[in-house]
Amino acid sequence: MAALVATGCGEPKFQFAPVEGTVTRDGKPLPNVLVTFFPDPEAGTLGPRSTGLTDRSGRYRLTAGPTQAGAVVGRHRVGLLDANLLGGQGGAAEGPPEGEDGAKGARPSGPRVPESYNEFRNTPLRAEVADGGSVVDFAVPK
Repeated sequence: MAALVATGCGEPKFQFAPVEGTVTRDGKPLPNVLVTFFPDPEAGTLGPRSTGLTDRSGRYRLTAGPTQAGAVVGRHRVGLLDANLLGGQGGAAEGPPEGEDGAKGARPSGPRVPESYNEFRNTPLRAEVADGGSVVDFAVPK
C-alpha cells in the first residue's frame, strides 16, 4: 500500500496520520527516548521518517519536520534510541538526563534500550500507521 496522494502538478504529497504512544521498560515509563518511524519500502510505504521524544511519562507524539504532525500512513520499521546516551544532544528534553525511574540527574548504568532497536535494518519493531491515526505503545525488554 503506497501512501502517496497525487496532486495536479508538482511533487507527490504523502498522506499523514497522527501517531502517539508510550515507551515502557519493566512496566515503568521510559523518559528521554527518541522514537523514529521509518517508512518501510519493502512493505510499499514511502515518505519521510517521523520522530518524537518521550516525556517524563514515557509518552511521545510523532512529527515529520517542524510543521507536519504524525507519520506517513502505512507500514514502518521503528527505531528507539536512548537519548540520555547522546550527551545532552537529545533535542527537546529539558534539564539533566533522567534515570529509568524519571529522577532528575539520575544516570542509567548503561543503555536502557537494546542497540539493535535503533538500526533500520536490524530493529525488530514494526508498526502500522492507520488512515485515522494510531496509538502505538512499546515495551522495551530488560
